Amino acid sequence: MVAIAPGGPGNIQAVSDIISETADTVVVKSSVTLTINLRQSVVSDRNFVEVKLVGKSTQFPRDFIGRYASSLVPIPPRLLYERRNIRDSQLKVGDFANYRGRRILVVTGTADADHPRKLDESIVEFFNKNGAKADYIYLGDRGIVGNGHMMMMEKNSDALAALVLSWIEQG
Repeated sequence: MVAIAPGGPGNIQAVSDIISETADTVVVKSSVTLTINLRQSVVSDRNFVEVKLVGKSTQFPRDFIGRYASSLVPIPPRLLYERRNIRDSQLKVGDFANYRGRRILVVTGTADADHPRKLDESIVEFFNKNGAKADYIYLGDRGIVGNGHMMMMEKNSDALAALVLSWIEQG
């Protein structure tokens, strides 16, 4: 399994801080303040793409932000609610049988605000403690800098794919 800037399972993910809440909305704090309308799907606008998905990446082709934003499909509110682990709702791994002995690779870029090194290292530690054979690649350790959350769409994605393929072939 290869996980590029993955969301951690609810077993280890922090519960989001709720700033405010009504019957129709919940506002939580993360890398950005996020308002979720519980009655309609979330459409990622250009600002969300620039701040959250591209962020401080120096590898994302900025001329394509608008096109990328327009290609995104609406996110069901319940999915976003769970992904942000509001009220401890994120999916948890309860049965580790399918992870035991499995190779897992987690890859993190140096410019991904939602994936600081320690966070993604904790995902690898979690899987290793539960029987997997997980490896971690922090791109900065390989001299690759500037990748954000959407590294598979960035200028150096071929080099990143080669890195992943090399890991797979070492298996």
